[in-house]
Amino acid sequence: MRRRALLLLVIITTWLPLGAGDTVMEKEATARAVFERLVAARGDNRKPAPYFVFTSSKRSGARSEGNRVILEEAAYDLCSSFGPEAEAALAGMLAHEIIHYYEGHSADNTAIGLVGDAGASQQETEADYLGGFLSYLAGYPAANVMPRVLRSLYEIYELPDTLTGYPPLSERIALADRTFRETRELITVFDMANVLTVLDRHAEAALYFDYLLQIFPSREIYNNAGLVYVRAALPLFQPSSLTYVYPLELDLRSRLSGQTRGPAVDSLTRAFYLRTAGEHFERARLLDDDYAPALLNLASTHALLSTSLVEGSPNSLSREIACDRRTEAALRAREAERLANRLGQSLTAANARMILGILAGLQGERDVAERHFASAAESPLAATNLSVLRSGKLPTPTSGPQAAGFVMDERIAGNTMTDLRLGAGAPQQRIQVARGGIPVQLAVLPPPAERTTLLRHAAGDEPQELMVAFIQPGYDGTTALEVAAGADRSAITAEYGSPAYSQLTAGGELLVYPDSRLIFSLREGVLTHWILYSEE
Repeated sequence: MRRRALLLLVIITTWLPLGAGDTVMEKEATARAVFERLVAARGDNRKPAPYFVFTSSKRSGARSEGNRVILEEAAYDLCSSFGPEAEAALAGMLAHEIIHYYEGHSADNTAIGLVGDAGASQQETEADYLGGFLSYLAGYPAANVMPRVLRSLYEIYELPDTLTGYPPLSERIALADRTFRETRELITVFDMANVLTVLDRHAEAALYFDYLLQIFPSREIYNNAGLVYVRAALPLFQPSSLTYVYPLELDLRSRLSGQTRGPAVDSLTRAFYLRTAGEHFERARLLDDDYAPALLNLASTHALLSTSLVEGSPNSLSREIACDRRTEAALRAREAERLANRLGQSLTAANARMILGILAGLQGERDVAERHFASAAESPLAATNLSVLRSGKLPTPTSGPQAAGFVMDERIAGNTMTDLRLGAGAPQQRIQVARGGIPVQLAVLPPPAERTTLLRHAAGDEPQELMVAFIQPGYDGTTALEVAAGADRSAITAEYGSPAYSQLTAGGELLVYPDSRLIFSLREGVLTHWILYSEE
């Protein structure tokens, strides 16, 4: 099977449960944690981060005013009454105001609020649309809560249905509902982009990320897009050139099955891919110079460019430039380690030390490499690269029932993916992701059961399509081996064995089982939902 790469998109976050009965200080601390998580997900240092203010006054529910985002206690209490959707409601409200700030809607200390200090209708629509996507990127569930938030705010603040500067309440609710559907479209594109990335469909994944970057140019999306290009470059190396496993991948399978199409073509193509990846990582850093994953990935890119130079043209000039690339890789790795340590991102720091170990190993400094690998024990790649250094062999992954050829059909409400493909109804929505070149269309199909989403991706004139089913949190069912939401990682691997590869994302970790066409999505080590796919 082909090699797989690890998509490093890590956001370290903590949050507290919402409670209307908390003290004012506890409410402020909880709201501030949500606010800071959203600002971190925006990751845009082109402007200073806004200040958060929590107040007991009742003026506008929540508002953006100059360089401040202001949340009123009454609005917090309203969100806390939403039960399971309380976090989504608070995140949606704050994300709406954060977008106002970053898009410059509230410049010069102009106030724009939810039920006071009216802004332009286009600004409100934009804040709803991009705020919903920002909330999703920060890891909060996508929920159509803004209509309820607006209705409740009018009731709690005892406001008439028609306010000066705002459309009537009924129109605002209808607009919020429509905007949520448009936000779902953006989320759908993002979800499919990540699945395409996991499945190594590089050209198509790049088109999806290009689509997203036109609308929401965040550091995470630039980082994801950059890693698509790195992953596309990896199969273009001679297998003997990639001795170690970079922090870009967690695949423990043999590389010896890889074949290239010709040294000259592969050398030029992979260099182009790697340079393009580096440009994306630099853009992510321009948005946020405290974004350690981009530095880490940039270090790996420089290291791979060094290897590419030597393999493609092993003359004295190429070797000199390759040496400069290795020096740059080491500098970026050390910078990433310092930054990650300062921010408490221990896994990213460990992976930075992993790169330093790889560089030392490539230069024949075995003792130095071993020390770096040993100090990076928290990284999933530590044992792998130590094994390569000491014995030249990759460790053998644990096996589950699949290893003996026992693979059960995964089902949704009794239907296999083949059943769903044959019985799929007319699309509920079509999204044109790209035109010309490789035309790409994403179709949203009727869901096979509650709490599920069914998508169909088609690119170019190829008859082969990719169908993907997302089994969302709250689905009343299990996998074929009776794994359900809430299971921890060990429970999954006990049934399915080690994943073929693992990938970190903004929402947590993905465990991928190609034999079963199954992807588990974990958050903090616990299964939240899973994905089935069919490439027939």
